[in-house]
Formats: sequence, C-alpha cells, structure tokens
Amino acid sequence: MIARSSRVTRSKDNLKSLGTSAAGIDIERPGALSPYKGKNYVLAIALTKGVDLTKAENLDLLFSPWVPVSDRPGPQAYAGLTLESLKTKQHTNLTSYERVKPPPGGWKTKTGAKPVLADFTPPDAVIVFLSNGRVEEVTREQYARY
Repeated sequence: MIARSSRVTRSKDNLKSLGTSAAGIDIERPGALSPYKGKNYVLAIALTKGVDLTKAENLDLLFSPWVPVSDRPGPQAYAGLTLESLKTKQHTNLTSYERVKPPPGGWKTKTGAKPVLADFTPPDAVIVFLSNGRVEEVTREQYARY
C-alpha cells in the first residue's frame, strides 16, 4: 500500500504538471481550452500537449493515486478521443482530476489565487492547483471556504 504522504506528493505533481501545461496552452493559444469543462478540461490539456493516451505508461498523469489501477480504464478507452469529441460528450471515467467550477458569487480567496484543478478523491482532503501555480492540500471545509 502506498503511504498517504506519497499519494499526496504524486497527486500534487500531477496537478502541477497539468496546471502548468494549461497555463502554457493559454499563453500560446488564448481561449483554446475554454470550450472544455470539468474532467474534459483535463483530457483537453493532455491531448493539446500531445500526450499519447493510448499508451498505458501515460495514463498515470490522469489519475489520482487514490484511484486503484484496477478501477481505471485501459488505453483502449482513449482510442478515438479527440478535442472535438470532448466538446460533445462528457468523459467522466477517463480521469479523476477536474477543472473546478466557481461557486455562485465567485471565489472568495484572500490571496486572489483561484482554484483551477482539483483532486477530490482523497477521503479526508482536496488537493488543489491554484491560478498562481501553487498546489495545496486543504481540508474539505477549507475548500468550501475558497
């Protein structure tokens, strides 16, 4: 069994990689990711960056370490996945990370950094990639106060 601290580190690393990639895409092609919501946003990041999702070794990036490998779809599930298909159908089982939607009234952060991506799979926490590039582990109560 993987230690909790190792899982947190791996999830933070995945979210940092995905979030940094999204920021780069936004600089190179402003608005390129705006059609994508929720989990499809994460998949769009990977496809736009050229990650070959039909190779098993590339799929760890898309899943929280709290999701057992046996519960993840295999590479065949990603065959035919395109940016266009992400616009028309939600693919909720192809990643555990997601772009977070602001609550009604917007985010109320003290630093101005807003949650962008999150891992909601840890049973006692939420791991969040923020718009300032930081990744934080917070309690569910803290997340609700963002």
